[in-house]
Amino acid sequence: MKHTLSAFLITTTILLLTVSCDKTRVYEINIPISGESWHKDSIYSYNFAIEDTVTAHNILVNIRNTGNYRYQNLLIYVDFEMPNNHTIIDTLNCILADKKGKWYGKGWGSIWSSTIPYKANIRFPKKGNYCIKMNHAMRDENLKAITDIGIRIEKRD
Repeated sequence: MKHTLSAFLITTTILLLTVSCDKTRVYEINIPISGESWHKDSIYSYNFAIEDTVTAHNILVNIRNTGNYRYQNLLIYVDFEMPNNHTIIDTLNCILADKKGKWYGKGWGSIWSSTIPYKANIRFPKKGNYCIKMNHAMRDENLKAITDIGIRIEKRD
C-alpha cells in the first residue's frame, strides 16, 4: 500500500511538472479516430480563441499512427477559418517515415507520434474565434492505422 501511494505521488508530480513547464502552448487538442479508421468524409474541427495578435505563433498538426500504417506520408486537407470570414485552404503533406519505412516520430510500443509544422512564425490578424478543419486526402476510403489527429498552437520563442 505504501509503495503504491509513493508511486502514485511520484507519477503525479512528474506529470504536473511536465504539463506546467509547457509555457509556449496556447492550445492543443488531439482527437481519437474511432476504430483507427479515418473515413474520407470525416472532418475533424478545432475551435480556439486568440487574444494575442502581437506574438508570433506556430501551428502544428499532431498525428498518431500505428506501425501498421501502410504509407510513408499522410495528405491532409486543411481549412483555416478566421474571424474576418476569410478561409485559407491548404493541402498538407505529412511525411511520417523514410523510404525504408523507418518512422520519423517518437514511438512507444506500436504507436508513433509525429508533430508536423503547418504554419510557422505567424501573427494572427485579429482577436477572436478561429477554426481549423481537417480531413484526409489519401486515396483510401477508410484510412487504417491513424489513431489520433490533433492541432497544437504555440507561441514562438
